[in-house]
Amino acid sequence: MNKYEVEKRLCEELNIEYINLNLRTGPSHRFTEKEYQELKSDYAQLFLQLNKLNVEKDQE
Repeated sequence: MNKYEVEKRLCEELNIEYINLNLRTGPSHRFTEKEYQELKSDYAQLFLQLNKLNVEKDQE
């Protein structure tokens, strides 16, 4: 899948409104399913960490 397909799929599967991947790969780079799953895992962890920080900040 290409960069744009990855962005669309990440938005759908992680329930986020918009994401722009600046990976310096160019639009013709093709992602394997394994690469996609690794990227998705990294972004999911990032969003969880950001959410945790926001909750902690709100509790202060």
